[in-house]
Amino acid sequence: MNADSKNEWIKLKSGRMTDKQLFGMIDGAWDWFVGQQDSKFALLLCLSGPDAGVWFHFLPNDDYLPGCHEISSF
Repeated sequence: MNADSKNEWIKLKSGRMTDKQLFGMIDGAWDWFVGQQDSKFALLLCLSGPDAGVWFHFLPNDDYLPGCHEISSF
């Protein structure tokens, strides 16, 4: 797990699943995972580039839509 200096972004990693599998598992349990705070969090699967991977994001502003999203790159 890696977090940025503002603690808004956390990169998630699994030793047993690919990024796509991890994203799918969390996406499938999103309501349980974030509960009633769903409008304050986003899960992003970044498919390419230096920041590729699964990112959990706290939304202090409106930079991203809440929920689970696949993006090509940051």
